[in-house]
Amino acid sequence: MTDRMNPDGNDDNDFSFNSSLWSEGRQLKVDAALELLRDGPTTDERILGLVRLGQLREHHDQVLSSAYSKSNLIRQAATTALGNFCKESDLGVLLERIFDQNTGVRKAACTALGTGKFDAARDHLWDVAQDESEEIVVRVAAVTALVRITPGSQETIAFATDFRENQKMSKSDYVYLLGLATFDEARLILEELLLEALSTATNEAYARSLLQALTKHDLSERGKSLVVRVLTELPGGRTVAITLVKKYKIIEAKADLEKLLKDPSEKLVAAAASTLLSFGLPDAEKLVLPIVKNDSSLSRYILQKLDSTECIDLLINITQNGHAGLRPIALQSLRRIDPSAALDKARQLVTDINPKVRIVAYKVLIDLDEEPALWRLQMASDPVEYIRNWRN
Repeated sequence: MTDRMNPDGNDDNDFSFNSSLWSEGRQLKVDAALELLRDGPTTDERILGLVRLGQLREHHDQVLSSAYSKSNLIRQAATTALGNFCKESDLGVLLERIFDQNTGVRKAACTALGTGKFDAARDHLWDVAQDESEEIVVRVAAVTALVRITPGSQETIAFATDFRENQKMSKSDYVYLLGLATFDEARLILEELLLEALSTATNEAYARSLLQALTKHDLSERGKSLVVRVLTELPGGRTVAITLVKKYKIIEAKADLEKLLKDPSEKLVAAAASTLLSFGLPDAEKLVLPIVKNDSSLSRYILQKLDSTECIDLLINITQNGHAGLRPIALQSLRRIDPSAALDKARQLVTDINPKVRIVAYKVLIDLDEEPALWRLQMASDPVEYIRNWRN
């Protein structure tokens, strides 16, 4: 209870700040975070200020001074934030904090040392990791930090494996560590764990964590075959599996992806469609085109999620011949994937009968063409008033 106590007697859950400030530019974000830290009426608001300043890497002195706060929560947040600055001058205070009286602060110190990749802290982190009198969460944080600092160290993973086998580390923490490591043995362990997960009635969240960890490794042929099995055997892991199928162009998954084009989940359908197109197979466009034939939320979602150069022909087709509501979206996606192709298409579409297509074409031309003033002038004489009044 003492860890959660607000020393000022305010309600920690009373958030009253204006969240719109975060979207108005970096300086506004910095100013708002500093105001929360200095004047926030609750501990949670001051913590949020520290978190934001750490993410933005601004006002280091303010964050550092908070690392000496009497409040455990403030001290913990400040310690975590210091890791983002990666300043060698912070090494001393972070090493002090691994001996803090509060468990959360000690854990935060280990995390910060790993985030900042302080090589000089390795011996201290090993001491913490091997200290059987220390809390498990702190020891796990120390091991995680060691893997971040030396991701190629097999010694650290061997220690973590032993730690895990003695049931002192959760499966999810262990899998996360394996994802950070950069050597083949870690990938082999992950593939073995995925095979085990496919062979048993496993927790799907755990299976997803295995797949997420594997996205950071180069898959073996066995690993690729396991990913294809996930598409049919572990519904909860399909989204991440499709990411891996796309990354490695696992053509063997084509039939399963075709089936997913009829899935009720728009997210899965969009991912499957995008992946099929990324294969560059002759029939891919024929498979996807019927799904984006009509203006629907699914069609719009798919077009917005397309992200590979193999989708260019489909997008050009839709900008020219697609449903009226989809054509401007297709042009926007084309601009994101291939600005040059979008520029060529925009020159053709700037006189299109569809005003929504025209305004997107104007935007593309004003942003990308060598003579933006010419297109602003042409836009100013457009027969549609809201296009004439639009400002870039």
